[in-house]
Amino acid sequence: MTEQVIFDVSFDGIDTDAKTVTFTTVEGGQIVRRYDAGPYWRKVGDVGVLYLDEQGADFRFHAYPDNRLRRVPAQDEPADGLWCWRLEGEDDVTYSIKAGVIPGKDCSVIVDDSEVISFKVPREFLDFCQTHELSPDAFLQGFIADLCELQNFMVRPREDGLSSHGSDERALANEWFERAYGHLLTR
Repeated sequence: MTEQVIFDVSFDGIDTDAKTVTFTTVEGGQIVRRYDAGPYWRKVGDVGVLYLDEQGADFRFHAYPDNRLRRVPAQDEPADGLWCWRLEGEDDVTYSIKAGVIPGKDCSVIVDDSEVISFKVPREFLDFCQTHELSPDAFLQGFIADLCELQNFMVRPREDGLSSHGSDERALANEWFERAYGHLLTR
């Protein structure tokens, strides 16, 4: 199913009797959608991105972490995989962010500075991943995110998308490291 994605949409309000929500586009057009589950919990005036299914009935709205964020698609750099953003009121300053990433507060992100490495893994590991329906990459990246305590917060998202699975997982990954490699730690 294809989605229509509309940036810089403002949430205008909710009509609980009619079970509808109303949004306004940058061009001033209005979009009204019915909702089934309620109540809809956005604040009037929130600005964000609206996702509409191809039939136009279902929708998702994600408010930007910073209400001043605006897309500048005319300055995107598709060859480099970058989207252009600005903060409302700062028209002469733009930010190039990895395509698909919505920046956080003050248009900030943690830049993807990861490196590609290549190494052999045993068949048993590949079988383990297949049994649990995980790609080896996703499995290892998840463990690395827990071990390195990576956080992907809306106020400052990571361009690489990595994020810990939670505090317990971070603690267990670090406990594993101390048990396996504690003898190498300087005390």
